[in-house]
Amino acid sequence: MDDADRASDIELARVQKSLLSIKKELKFEPEDIYCIECGDEIPEERRHAMPNCIRCVTCQELDERPRRVKRY
Repeated sequence: MDDADRASDIELARVQKSLLSIKKELKFEPEDIYCIECGDEIPEERRHAMPNCIRCVTCQELDERPRRVKRY
């Protein structure tokens, strides 16, 4: 194993550790079933399809709309 292989292994370990940390931060508790925008309950089907969702479909669609810039 040369220096490049060792460096690659170290970098891979760092990336995996970072991803694990991010995954833990994004993990929501089961009681987090309400949309952060409107407060309505997120349907079970959506929570099953998107386990880390934080918005109902309507609010997610509104959030993803392109921001319009007013032109004068």
